[in-house]
Parts: sequence; structure tokens; C-alpha cells
Amino acid sequence: MQALAMLQETAATPDELIQSLTERSRLMSGCIMVFAGMDSSRLRIIQAVENRGVPTAIFVVKHQADQTPMRSDFHLLEIGRIKEDMANL
Repeated sequence: MQALAMLQETAATPDELIQSLTERSRLMSGCIMVFAGMDSSRLRIIQAVENRGVPTAIFVVKHQADQTPMRSDFHLLEIGRIKEDMANL
């Protein structure tokens, strides 16, 4: 098991992260990703891993008022309710 974590914003471009994940993808049997919100850059990262045939589990931490469209297979975790949302998985 290998962990790649970024706990704060980074100056790295999505392409740099995609390159790093692509290089490691052949060693992965699966990938769990946790994002604070969702945008096109994060979707590109997810797609890059999935396109290499790596199964993913995607968790998105969001505000209740956030109405950003999400894929149905994403696990949504609402700020202030993360424990409850995780228990319902």
C-alpha cells in the first residue's frame, strides 16, 4: 500500500500529479482519492488513473450548499457530517 497525500493546496499543476500517478499506476491494485470539492482538474486526475485500468474509490468533502454535479459513484462527505456520511457507506 502506498499513500500519496496532499493536505494543502500546491503549486503543482494537475499534469505533474497525473504524470506521477501514471508512473505509479502499474504498481496499483486500486486507488482511494479524497478531494476537498470537485473541479475539472480533479476530474482529469481521476480519469488519468481510471484510464490506466486502476479501480478507484472517490470521496469528495463538500459544503451542504455545494451543488456541483458529481458522478453517481463518488462518495459525498458533507462538512460537519463526515462521520455520519462515512457510517452510511
